Amino acid sequence: MPTVHKVKFPKAGVQANAPNQGRTEANRDIYGSSRWKKTSKNHLRDHPFCIRCAAKGKQTLATVTDHIVPINQNGEPWNSDNHQGLCLKCHQKKSARERHLAKQP
Repeated sequence: MPTVHKVKFPKAGVQANAPNQGRTEANRDIYGSSRWKKTSKNHLRDHPFCIRCAAKGKQTLATVTDHIVPINQNGEPWNSDNHQGLCLKCHQKKSARERHLAKQP
């Protein structure tokens, strides 16, 4: 009897992982490091709300520590002045906009 494997589909509302998330360089050495994980966790602890939602008058918990100036655009990866807390939705919008702008001539 042949084995039937279940096909896994992404959950609704969850974006499938794009290769390198649109970056020319993966920066995996930074994002995968324990130093980044600690830095991100500490930033979210100190800045628990999404700054873009807060600007609209909403209180949404930040779940992502984002680089204001992306690393592949010479943003400083470890400078806390280049970090901001964003909710997943705002981070996805920002990343999509950056990918779109990167494709522009």
